[in-house]
Amino acid sequence: MLHILLFHGFKSAAQEIAAFDLTDNTAGSLLSGCHFVNHHWDAGTPYQGSQNGVQAVLMLAANAAELHAQWDKARQNIQPCSDSAVAFIQQLPPGDKVLLVGHSMGGDVIARIIERVTRPVDIYLFVMAAGLDRAAFREMLASHNVIHGINCLSGRDFMLRKQLPEFVSPPGKPAGLYTIDHPKGTDYATQLGHADYLHDPAVLSLYREFIDRILSTGP
Repeated sequence: MLHILLFHGFKSAAQEIAAFDLTDNTAGSLLSGCHFVNHHWDAGTPYQGSQNGVQAVLMLAANAAELHAQWDKARQNIQPCSDSAVAFIQQLPPGDKVLLVGHSMGGDVIARIIERVTRPVDIYLFVMAAGLDRAAFREMLASHNVIHGINCLSGRDFMLRKQLPEFVSPPGKPAGLYTIDHPKGTDYATQLGHADYLHDPAVLSLYREFIDRILSTGP
């Protein structure tokens, strides 16, 4: 069984990454051998005027205190979300695989999960606009459990960093903006805005192809 765990980003919610949950509510998974779990975690109150969570960040940039408070709270909530996912992975039957899918701060949730899984299990990654610096991304891919990861990045995804440079820890720049060089990693370059990955047909097609490749590798 391939277990696919989805993690939304900052000031977002589970419904915003729902296009990656290929489950038919009446018939179960649309893909044989797949089990989808769309995690909702408290990453800040989603902006009510748009499904594009990054717009909320830009509108709040003028109010730094409020924005920092929401950011800090979301960072604190990464831990319980990752704890739940790790507990789930730790009890999987031998031979089951895991695909971790994250957008924006969801990439940080995935990084925490990778750090804490102690049992041998094949893990695959599909991250979009990940909020990880390049060194952290490489460390995540270097885990003995990680088989392969796809990093979706965009040359247009600079607005968040420009508005909130204090959230980018030196020497880092969000890995979602830049290519990575790692034998377990594949870069997929786009010209998408920060939230556009979540509904882009090409990204969704790549995601489906990646799932098919994982399933084709055997039990």
